[in-house]
Amino acid sequence: MLKRRIEFDAQADKLVRSAYSSGYNRKHGGVMDVAARLGVSCSTIHRRAAELGVINSGHKKLLPWTPEEEQLLEQHAHRELDSINRILAKHGFQRRNLDAIKSKLKRLNIKLRQARSDAGYYTLCELADLMGVDHNKITRHVKRGDLKAKTREGITQLEYLIAAKDIREFIKTCLPSIDINRIDKYWLVDILTGEI
Repeated sequence: MLKRRIEFDAQADKLVRSAYSSGYNRKHGGVMDVAARLGVSCSTIHRRAAELGVINSGHKKLLPWTPEEEQLLEQHAHRELDSINRILAKHGFQRRNLDAIKSKLKRLNIKLRQARSDAGYYTLCELADLMGVDHNKITRHVKRGDLKAKTREGITQLEYLIAAKDIREFIKTCLPSIDINRIDKYWLVDILTGEI
């Protein structure tokens, strides 16, 4: 059966509103009944409900990213997505969906690990690899307070981020417990000279 096009009048609009009064359920109940009664499709009823403001149309106009926003993303890519969103808002840009930020970082080809490294932050495992020790040893230093670290929620567990300045301080104060022969020497020079 072909569905016909109709001009919605006050009576038809009243039926559309009543179909959504008990919550939106497009395939069952009120919406199907009203569609059958008016001789139109459920999609037509749904579109009219969106026009009347009874329901949200579900289509948001996405604003394009400005070069200034992209620059902020590059500068703060090492941060959590929530933090990036707050930074965008602080600089006068609209808040974005966290998935939109994540996909934009991917489209800009910004790798999280590289961004952290460029900003001078390391995870426990990255630092352990560079120092040539087991990550449990670094964890013990963090828990004892010898090495300062920021905590953040990781994908599966709590994650530590360690800043380069805190690594420098740790190396200076805990030098006897560090095996210099096992450390990546080029990285060590960069850390101690402040290149990182």
